[in-house]
Amino acid sequence: MLRTGNERIMLVEDDDSVRTVVAAMLKRLGYRVITAADGSEGLRLLRHDAQPVDLVVTDVVMPRMSGPAMVLALRAVDPDVKVLFVSANPQPGMDDGMDLPGPLLCKPFRSEELALAIRGELDSRCDSVDAGPTLRRFGA
Repeated sequence: MLRTGNERIMLVEDDDSVRTVVAAMLKRLGYRVITAADGSEGLRLLRHDAQPVDLVVTDVVMPRMSGPAMVLALRAVDPDVKVLFVSANPQPGMDDGMDLPGPLLCKPFRSEELALAIRGELDSRCDSVDAGPTLRRFGA
């Protein structure tokens, strides 16, 4: 049985077809979805939207602003923002030394894998204020 929810999720993905498919997956899982085509647009939408999001699902590599850069900018304002990175590269950022400030779900993924990763993030609780982000990898 798929783990579903009704939380508000922002999906940031530069590939139109991937964004459309993943947004449809999220909606079928019961989530309220807003989308952005890159990190710059996602950051702008999140800064100007009065209604907060419960989770940001973002691609890693995108034009104009990467997912990690967007998340770091968001966390400067809201250090508790929850995030799930997605990437076709199982080792994103290894070439440029970038560490992801959050967990990673590898593309392609099935709806079941997405549901599990999202619930894992939404239901996670920090045990300590000093606890840093952990990198959990979902998928292969």
